Amino acid sequence: MASDLTRVSVSTQRAALEFELLQLVLKDEVYPWSMDRENDLEALTSLESNWAEALSDEENMAIATAGQQFFQQLDQAWQAADAQPATPFSLATLQASLDDTLQHRIPADLLQQLTQKAQALATQPITLAEQLVQCVQEAFPHWDVEDLQVLARPYAFAMRSPNTQKLELVAKSVRTVAWSELSEIEQARLSLAIVHYTLAQLAD
Repeated sequence: MASDLTRVSVSTQRAALEFELLQLVLKDEVYPWSMDRENDLEALTSLESNWAEALSDEENMAIATAGQQFFQQLDQAWQAADAQPATPFSLATLQASLDDTLQHRIPADLLQQLTQKAQALATQPITLAEQLVQCVQEAFPHWDVEDLQVLARPYAFAMRSPNTQKLELVAKSVRTVAWSELSEIEQARLSLAIVHYTLAQLAD
């Protein structure tokens, strides 16, 4: 019997809490207090004062000490993060990573040309689509700019994410044959994927 009453009591309390939460969610003003309003600041100060008065001196002291320790640890964490030297960007490391990801399918001189061009254009005040086209234009000089723009469009609208997932997907969609045996469209797609990944790394 006592167990049944306990379950009823808990169920009633839960229903009351859920109803109160629902009321808060449905309010036009989700968070009713603002530190910018004087009346709200006074109400918050009063609540804090009442809460502090309800605690013993030892409890207030323990809370104050714990708070100081927490913020000291937070400051130390920020200082340690600031003290960490930034890892310098290495184009050679990026080229080696790309070469491994693409299983050495891209001629080394072309890979170097594409990544160097991307690095040169990364800070230029032009759109991502323009960066992509200009980076590969030298490798495909007989292509019309409009044709390169069409191929670059999916990359121009994609997020600049430095992960290799999109690059690997493009690499898998291209035949695993020697570079010279690929069609020019396959070569251009793979080149654009390399440039897009390089620009994302530079922006990261």
